Amino acid sequence: GALWSLSVNQFNRVILVRAGACERVLRSLDYHLNDEGFVQTALGALRTLSPEREARMVINHMLGSQRVVRAMGLHRLVVDVQRDGCAFLSNVAVDMHNQQVNVVPREELQAVVRAMRDHLKNESVITSACFTLKNLSYEEQNLRNLRRFDDVVSLLEDAAQYATKASCRRDATEILKRIEVLQTEDEALEETAFSSLMQAIRRTSTEKNPAKQIEESVAVVTDVIQEYDWSIRLICFGFESLLSLADKSEAYLNRMLSPKTLRVIVTTMREHASNPKVQQRGCDLLRFLAEPNNPVNRMEICMEEGCSVLVGALRNHHGDESVEIPAYTALKSLAEEPMCADEIQRSGGWQIIREHEEEPTAEAAAAAAEDLMAGAVEELVEVAQLAEEGGLARGLSAS
Repeated sequence: GALWSLSVNQFNRVILVRAGACERVLRSLDYHLNDEGFVQTALGALRTLSPEREARMVINHMLGSQRVVRAMGLHRLVVDVQRDGCAFLSNVAVDMHNQQVNVVPREELQAVVRAMRDHLKNESVITSACFTLKNLSYEEQNLRNLRRFDDVVSLLEDAAQYATKASCRRDATEILKRIEVLQTEDEALEETAFSSLMQAIRRTSTEKNPAKQIEESVAVVTDVIQEYDWSIRLICFGFESLLSLADKSEAYLNRMLSPKTLRVIVTTMREHASNPKVQQRGCDLLRFLAEPNNPVNRMEICMEEGCSVLVGALRNHHGDESVEIPAYTALKSLAEEPMCADEIQRSGGWQIIREHEEEPTAEAAAAAAEDLMAGAVEELVEVAQLAEEGGLARGLSAS
């Protein structure tokens, strides 16, 4: 509290930073992360100190933004934590002296969007969040990552229309304009990249030097997936293209098991863990690569953390058979190797697999329902017969 009060005076900030104020607050935050009152005070102090250049250097060295994001996640309904957390993330990412904005991890954007979602009617949180997103969106990669949140446009539209403060409405409107402009530009980029992919695939049937073409075509597809990791359309088509190439010959398949290509597949799946289209095609590709009876293939997938990504796909898309079936099949193939089995265990995969095996499939559920219906019909027939016989017996005794 004292540090916060002292840091309000701009002339005190550099002195406090050089005296170790940031380090002390961040370390204390680790110890008292569940103490709501302390977290409020700590984030208030960090928000006030963070505009200083020397403070940002210390904060970045100590992974301060990660600590604050974690605190925001634990205290989602506390207004002060969310408001000051958003402002802190903006201060740390923006270098006013050099007019530069850093590319921030997706988790930081997620924390700000979540703050908006949880505090739709709180003016101070919405204003701080919109100001932060406006600043972060000066960096194109941040804007692309922001666009990936399904509800961000609707949240910004609400802020642009209903926020009380004019500055908040302006910030929200500015972000929406940037998203719209970038969307138009990216559509043109997608078409160019799509044409490059198509040309690379077509050349596979005309190239006189197969070995050279294998190298080039897989490299082109891999580079497009990596460079355009913001485009769901290109990622899905890229995965489908790799699967098609792997199906052509064992030479293509072996080229795809190179560390770079596997790393791009796994990294892309991890970054788009919530997208069922990416997960479906990624799981299908890993399933195909894991199926050949070659322990080396499976070991390569395991070393690039393919097992944990497949387990994550099962966990995140429970009930979606288009994802579950290829993920489950791939894991069953990988589990034949002891190293892969150990990795699946560490990822918590065996429990998920057992649950998957215990759950009835749609066909089994339909068959069970049919049997149940047949049994119910038979029971009704028996009851009707007994009732008829009972009526007949009563009639005979009456006569």
